[in-house]
Amino acid sequence: MLLLGLPLAASSGDVAAEAASSADIAVEDPVSLVGNTGTTLGTCQSYQGGVCASGGFKILVTDATEPGLIAHYNFDDDRATDSSGHGNHAQMAPMAGPGHGSSGAGAWFDGTNGLMEVPHIPAMSSPDLTVSFWMYLLEDSTNSYRTLLRKAKEPHDMTPALMLLPNERRLHIRLSTTGSAVIGFDSTALIPLRRWTHVAYVLKGGAALSLYVNGVKDCPHARGLRHGECPPGGATYAWDEGDVRHNSGPLYVGADPFMSGTAMFLDALKIYAKALPERDIAVEANDALGPLGVSFLRLGCANCTVSELQATCTEVDGYHPCLCQELMAGGLLSARAMGWVRGASSKWEFHADVQNPNTCHIVHGAQPASQTGFCCRDS
Repeated sequence: MLLLGLPLAASSGDVAAEAASSADIAVEDPVSLVGNTGTTLGTCQSYQGGVCASGGFKILVTDATEPGLIAHYNFDDDRATDSSGHGNHAQMAPMAGPGHGSSGAGAWFDGTNGLMEVPHIPAMSSPDLTVSFWMYLLEDSTNSYRTLLRKAKEPHDMTPALMLLPNERRLHIRLSTTGSAVIGFDSTALIPLRRWTHVAYVLKGGAALSLYVNGVKDCPHARGLRHGECPPGGATYAWDEGDVRHNSGPLYVGADPFMSGTAMFLDALKIYAKALPERDIAVEANDALGPLGVSFLRLGCANCTVSELQATCTEVDGYHPCLCQELMAGGLLSARAMGWVRGASSKWEFHADVQNPNTCHIVHGAQPASQTGFCCRDS
């Protein structure tokens, strides 16, 4: 019986003829040049540091880099190499784990033994500095501070330093100055468990420090969250205690020699010798809060009245107190991802402008006059 679609077995004569013909074919070395390709191989364009393959038909060059980028770790190899072109490769690489997105790997830190160490990067001693990454937290609070990322030579070095608080999953942001040991603040947003979260630390002019969580500019938690103290657009932390004091120590990720580590996955760690603008951070974190994007929802207040919420939302152009439909259509998912609402949903209390109770009704019974409020984007 003849099976259609399957090739017939070749005869021994055909196999011998094929072997004889293949012996006459010259197999070219796929990599024909390393270095400046244009000076020795005319058919290949000139690229500094490029590799010319297949006689000039394929050119391998370094990754494209953004302006100001001084280190980039995508963790797709097993050495934590720097793809920015500056050679700031890790001296001690982390374990491999799942990465953010549909392809590629990430770094895995167990919070106990593993850490990543990069030798001193002189370009980080800049008055303008941005550190951004994706993280996936694997463990709840442990009653001790836990290092996410820190550059330090001595125990008092904190520029920059990102940690988790001992008893909450809020970020603990620090830097060292010439006028005091350390300064900084704790985040308003909470880092959720087992969910990818984008974090960006931005130092500008050596005089102002900002934090972005999922592309949303955060407010220092220590200042409180009542009306007038924390606008929906976030807040920048400034100080008068002295100038930023940098250090010549290594960059540690996942743990450091002086603090406990964090059990997490981490991916796409980028370091810039510039203060990345908010629009660029929002682009990097664009899918952090789902299809609504990172600009749809803002925290208006943690404890305010309806009139105070209205006044707060109007402080930021293009926002209004959230409608019931907007919160039900995805706004509450964003609020939960940011840690603005926590615990069982039956316990959540927040303002919602209900225009038609027949089509959108969230809560039952009387609500407190003062409670959490959100601002939603007009368009």
